[in-house]
Amino acid sequence: LLTAPSPSGVMPPRPATRKLASLSVAEVCGLLPALDLGKYAAAFRAFPVNGSQLGVAADEDLEEVGVASGMHRRALLQRVQQFLEDGVPLTLLADGAKRVAEAAAEAEELSGQEEEEEE
Repeated sequence: LLTAPSPSGVMPPRPATRKLASLSVAEVCGLLPALDLGKYAAAFRAFPVNGSQLGVAADEDLEEVGVASGMHRRALLQRVQQFLEDGVPLTLLADGAKRVAEAAAEAEELSGQEEEEEE
């Protein structure tokens, strides 16, 4: 994405990023919810897919991993291309990690409620 200069003519600072290839499987899985593709995180974890593999993935690869929707595959491939060019914003990684933690806490809470109901 191109950023327009401020009225003073100074370019705003670029957000802090990491190279896509440096992401672990857990970080890729955490990134997916931040891209509104969190429903595929378990499939990416099971396959497993790290950042370097995601960076060279093609449409067929994503389908094999379990991204059934063509629209979701195209959207993810567009974001991957953007990440290859500009890096992965740390804010997206943090947002994804937060969503993963919230989902894990919710699952744990539901599991605890089911155990209480069984007693």
